[in-house]
Amino acid sequence: IEAESGTRFFLSEITPGNYNRTNLDLPETDRYRLHITTGQDEYFSEYIEMKPSPSLDSITWRPLDDGVAIYVNAHDETGNTRYYQWTYE
Repeated sequence: IEAESGTRFFLSEITPGNYNRTNLDLPETDRYRLHITTGQDEYFSEYIEMKPSPSLDSITWRPLDDGVAIYVNAHDETGNTRYYQWTYE
């Protein structure tokens, strides 16, 4: 995860394709993007503003013939959060 200000937050691979970082505290004053490196290929999302959201349960990805698929799982016990969508090139 990269902040527009230049700060990087590295995740640890727990099992193939599953990454985690405990105590990830991203200040809401910055914008962030995902930066994924797979072998010789790199993928960057656009920078986005922070929005309050429930805690994430997991983030996973899998390779596709034309890129990668990214899955983000969370739950919101209050029912205030519906769906989020990220797009990337």
